[in-house]
Amino acid sequence: MPLELATETTEIKTSVKVLSGHTSPETSFLQPDYPYGRTLRCKRKVWVETATKGSAKGKMRFVHQTSNPRKSTESWNKPHAEQYRDFLLMYVNPENGHVETAGVDVYSVEEVQKFKAQWYALLDEDQKAKLDEVEQRTVAINNYWSRRSRLTVVANGSHKVKTC
Repeated sequence: MPLELATETTEIKTSVKVLSGHTSPETSFLQPDYPYGRTLRCKRKVWVETATKGSAKGKMRFVHQTSNPRKSTESWNKPHAEQYRDFLLMYVNPENGHVETAGVDVYSVEEVQKFKAQWYALLDEDQKAKLDEVEQRTVAINNYWSRRSRLTVVANGSHKVKTC
């Protein structure tokens, strides 16, 4: 029996603020008071970058960049990017005010549906469309591999396999 898409959301995080529209250094979310080492404070830019070419095309990753408080003029350090995910979002944790990320990959239908149930109501329209696309790809991939494994079992069951 093929897997199906999630029909409705059940668990919703209501006190979390999901950040959207922060897709480049120019449109990044700015954290004005961020720790830099043990005693210094700096500014920090964070954004979610989407790959436009290569093997990671369409995947998303978290990128952050800090200012250098040791310099008299405002200069920015090199940006640091995390690993790519199939879907990624940034949110402000209400318990501590920190910017955190949540993401999901196309490996498990159950994981994608659980993620969708938890976050879908808080996303904007672009984010919802991207998450729906990831869910559809996950279902298609899992259906393909389950059909393929059933065919392999049937093929191996009808022929004798030589063993050495």
